[in-house]
Amino acid sequence: MKIHELKCQPPHYGAIEAGTKKYELRKNDRDYAEGDYLILRLYYADTGYSYPFTIRKVTYLVTEFPGLEKGYCAMGIEAVTDDEYKEVLDQWQGCKDANSPFNARTTSLALLQADTNNILNGLDKKQIEGAINWADLSCTEARLVITGDGKAHWQVIIEEASPEANNLKAEVSDQLSNLHWTPYVEVLTEW
Repeated sequence: MKIHELKCQPPHYGAIEAGTKKYELRKNDRDYAEGDYLILRLYYADTGYSYPFTIRKVTYLVTEFPGLEKGYCAMGIEAVTDDEYKEVLDQWQGCKDANSPFNARTTSLALLQADTNNILNGLDKKQIEGAINWADLSCTEARLVITGDGKAHWQVIIEEASPEANNLKAEVSDQLSNLHWTPYVEVLTEW
């Protein structure tokens, strides 16, 4: 098994994440094989890499077919299991460098939720105005949102605060940004 880290531009990335694009056409300059894993990193031509990535397993490989240019391949791909995901991340060099702005910490929705809850627990209640139930305040969900134009951002849902708790939203967003959650985190509050 080999792991290939590849750029993936927004329209394609969104379709792969949604499960509607189940193939990759690539120059076969890496000797791809069935059973390999692809780490597809969201890449914008104008700004470079963004944090979201997805992992897919190569289930089928075609290297010679009428209409397929010599030196290229078509790969059938599928989502990986939780165990495969963990195994690939453990072996992926990009996740082992703690100083890298793109590491496993910044890509896990569970860790985004945990970071948000840690921020909430550390807030000075006297400094944040608005209707907030501090006793039950928590981040209940973290998401990766891919818009119709293929752009991606993070989103967290905080329950037990008014939807108008703008000071809370701004403080959480600022602190998440300081923890390198980019391109940005949309903070939503609800009762």
